[in-house]
Amino acid sequence: MDEFLRPVLEIGMIYVFLLLSLRFVRGSTADSALKGTAILVAVGFGVSYIIARSLDLYRIELILDKLFDYAIFALIIIFQPELRRGVVRLGRNRVFGRFMASEEDVVSLLGTCVYRLSAHRTGALIVVERGVGLSEYADRGTPMDARLSPELVEAVFHKDSPLHDGAVILRGARIVAASCFFPLTSEMELAQRFGTRHRAGIGISEDSDGISIIVSEESGNVSIAIRGELLEDLDRSTFER
Repeated sequence: MDEFLRPVLEIGMIYVFLLLSLRFVRGSTADSALKGTAILVAVGFGVSYIIARSLDLYRIELILDKLFDYAIFALIIIFQPELRRGVVRLGRNRVFGRFMASEEDVVSLLGTCVYRLSAHRTGALIVVERGVGLSEYADRGTPMDARLSPELVEAVFHKDSPLHDGAVILRGARIVAASCFFPLTSEMELAQRFGTRHRAGIGISEDSDGISIIVSEESGNVSIAIRGELLEDLDRSTFER
């Protein structure tokens, strides 16, 4: 009986691990794929392993052990983006504090920049760096290392500026880089509703804990993307809270 219960317990532990992994990447595009993978791996591996143990098929058991090791590595590679997002979630503050709660002057200055762009219907994407560094994107953009100011932001996003198509990365009160490009969200519903600027803002908020500020060129509406969710059409008082 012990020889039978032991593999059952092992498979149960594996299944629990897979379910926890599913919760870890919950809400990502790999959600349904991982769910199917978890079921297939747990059932297929479990049944095969129990049979091999029960019948003393040591060679089959050894093969299954090796396959399981490779399967773990394969899952890590396949679901690397989703796992990264899960790790990012672990490091996020539950208290939003909007941008930098201890730097109200920066928030106010940023509000001035954003709503001046909004008044002129100048499209823009500004990403506020937080705990997760965005240097990999900043390094591929145009370095600036300049103090945040409405005039500079307007110059960057002016339609005739060579930098206006990309995003600005903000670190504290300084613009680190401009003309930065981010991965677009792969959520189909969002892809149908929004253009590239909004999708890029949502995409980087999925891959990091950064906060994306998007100004619509068509309507002038100001939106914020946080953790893959978009808060639309914000007035200034709501923006600065």
